[in-house]
Amino acid sequence: MNLAKLFVEKIMKPVLDHLDMASGGKGTMNTQAAINLILMIIAHESGKFTYSKQVRGPALGFTQMEPATFSWLVEWLGNSRPHLLDALSMFCPVEHLDPRYMVISPEFAVATARLNLIRFPEALPEADDLEGLARYAKKYWNTSAGKATAEDYLQAYQSLIGEAA
Repeated sequence: MNLAKLFVEKIMKPVLDHLDMASGGKGTMNTQAAINLILMIIAHESGKFTYSKQVRGPALGFTQMEPATFSWLVEWLGNSRPHLLDALSMFCPVEHLDPRYMVISPEFAVATARLNLIRFPEALPEADDLEGLARYAKKYWNTSAGKATAEDYLQAYQSLIGEAA
């Protein structure tokens, strides 16, 4: 089993299952589209599992979430979805949620990424719409201020998955 498949089976799916149960068990958190999108983000942002901390910047974890985004997410969850904030705390066994924990815990990084993605009103594209997922990643993860393009996300994902074949 290659690294991408192992990561999906042993890290992503259990984390997303936990978040799904915390959100009512309706299957909305652990979807193939969410798995593909987060794996696409990881493939691009971490250089296919190479970096868990940005070399020249503040971003943390394989998903490269910035501490400011993390703080905003924690506040948003506390105000709008405290049950999901409680679920997130299960992946960070320190007294206070600390974004630096994403560097050493891929589970925590995946959980924060998935919870960050639910705050956007636009639904995730279909799981097999890789170009749509790449545009979504650019729009909502990298934003218009970021250097990456949708094509960068798509190519990184395809390269990672190609290694999985």
